[in-house]
Amino acid sequence: MVAAQTAPMPGIKRRIFIECASVVADGVFTATTQAVRTTDGLAATQYLPQSDRRNISVLFEGGRVLDTQIAPGDEATTLSDPAVVPAGVPPLNKGFARLADATSCAAAFAMYDGCRVVQITTATKTRDGGSEVCTMDYRVTAGPGHLSPFRFKSLGMTLTYTDEQLGRIALSAAGFKVQVVRRQPPNCTRKISNPCASKACAESWLAASA
Repeated sequence: MVAAQTAPMPGIKRRIFIECASVVADGVFTATTQAVRTTDGLAATQYLPQSDRRNISVLFEGGRVLDTQIAPGDEATTLSDPAVVPAGVPPLNKGFARLADATSCAAAFAMYDGCRVVQITTATKTRDGGSEVCTMDYRVTAGPGHLSPFRFKSLGMTLTYTDEQLGRIALSAAGFKVQVVRRQPPNCTRKISNPCASKACAESWLAASA
């Protein structure tokens, strides 16, 4: 297991908590980012998306995946093999942070969650009063779709930025609708490019059926 092959190092650390109470998921999802050192002495970054149903550990170094571990093991997919993950695709934690730290609609990017690669692109952006609303094109480009047995390869995704801060994410697919609402981070300064550059940072979101 990766946990036995690495040791934490002083460095950037971020935790994102999402409390889920919807027909799609129920419980708490936590995404942790931490600096680690492998037994070979290699400095790397470990991403730990964890939920009540599944725990994932992805080890990155220099833009490539070194190792992916998933428990339970039957949740792993062909894309859980580091050898087939495209180089330069950042992990889920980093992709989510890219949206959360932006002040308006983000440029296109891909992300890897341990099971699949997803491409997210801004399709349209509009103004609604003091808010900017971004309609996103969210597509699985490698690996299986989301949510067995449906395996959705694309999701409806709308981001709402108010006062240059992401406040709401709306997701939908085949009649399922979920709204993810930001709770003010308890120990992060707003409106800076990297709120976790100097200390650990935790932020909280609430997901519920729309």
